[in-house]
Amino acid sequence: MRMLAVTNMYPTATRPYYGIFVKEFTGALEKLGVEVAVSFTDTSRGRGAYITEVPRLRKTMAKKQHDVIHAHHTYSVWQTKLAQRLSRDKAPVVFTTHEGESLMPEGVRDEKADWLKRIVYLKQPKRWALNAADYVVSVNEHIPKALGYRKPYDVIPPGVDLELFIPRNKSDCRKRLGIPEDETVVLFPADPNNPFKGFDIVKKSLERLTRKTRVITGGDISREDMPIYMNAADVVVQASSVEASPMVAKEAMAVNVPMVSTDAGDVGKIFGSAPGYYICERNPEDLAAKLETALGHKGETRGRDQLQRLGLSLEQVAEKYLSIYKEVLRRSAAT
Repeated sequence: MRMLAVTNMYPTATRPYYGIFVKEFTGALEKLGVEVAVSFTDTSRGRGAYITEVPRLRKTMAKKQHDVIHAHHTYSVWQTKLAQRLSRDKAPVVFTTHEGESLMPEGVRDEKADWLKRIVYLKQPKRWALNAADYVVSVNEHIPKALGYRKPYDVIPPGVDLELFIPRNKSDCRKRLGIPEDETVVLFPADPNNPFKGFDIVKKSLERLTRKTRVITGGDISREDMPIYMNAADVVVQASSVEASPMVAKEAMAVNVPMVSTDAGDVGKIFGSAPGYYICERNPEDLAAKLETALGHKGETRGRDQLQRLGLSLEQVAEKYLSIYKEVLRRSAAT
C-alpha cells in the first residue's frame, strides 16, 4: 500500500506543533507497512505556496508511486484535483476535514487574516472539497452537518501518542521543572496570544478561585516537555471558542490529569463520563466553578482508559484509515 499525503499542516523548525497529528499519524501508518510520501505546502512564507506547490505535486503524481491520496484540508483537495487533472492521475482521494472554523456562523472571520485565509471561513469552498473527494472523514460529527454534507462519511478523531503521553509521578515532574510541591498549578497548554483559545477568560476565572493558583501557559513548550508539564499540573484547562478535535484534551487524558474545557469540537464526546474531566460554559463564572471541582477531585482519573475504549491511540486510528484505503481502492477497481 502506497499513500500520498497532501497537507498544509506539518511541523517545521519554527512551528513544531503545527500539524503534529499529521506527522504522528503518517508515522503510525508506516509502522503498519504503508509506504508514505508527504506533499507539504508550507504557507509560513506566503499563501502563494498553494499555487507554486501544484507543479511539484503534479510531478510527484506523474511518477505513479502511490495507490491512494489523503488530503488534510480544503485547499489540499483543490491542489490535489488540479494536479491530478494536469498529470492524469486517477488515484482515489480520501479527504479528512480538520477545519473547526466550519462550525462558526457564516460571515465570522479573523479580521487580521489575509484574503486567502478569509476564504477558508466560507462554507461553499469546503462543500466543494467534500463533494470532490472519493471518501470523506471528519474529525468530529459536527463539521459535515454544519456544511450541509449529506453523503456518507466516517468520524475519526486524530489519535494521540500513548507512548509519549504517559502518566508520570507529579513530584518528579515538578522537581524537573522547578515547581514547588505546595503550589496549585493550572496548565493552559495553548498560546495565550491566540484570541480563539480564550486565555482572557481563564485569567478572570482564576481570580475567582478560593486558593492561590499559578497558571503556566503554552506557546513555547517543546513537544517532548509537554507531557512533563501536564503531569506536573493539578488541572489542565482549555477555553476555546472553536476547535475541531483538540489534541490537548486527548493528551491530558492520556496522562490521567484532570481537565476543564469548553465543549469545543468533540471534547464533550471524548470526555464522556470519565472521572476527572469537566465541561464548562465559556465564561469566567462557570469555568471557575468547574476548576474548583477539578482541583478538589480526589478519586482516580480514567482519561487514558477512555481514549483506549474510543480507539484513539495512534495505532488504532492508523488501522482504521488503512481499512478505508483498502475500501476506496476496492471501489476504484470495481468501476
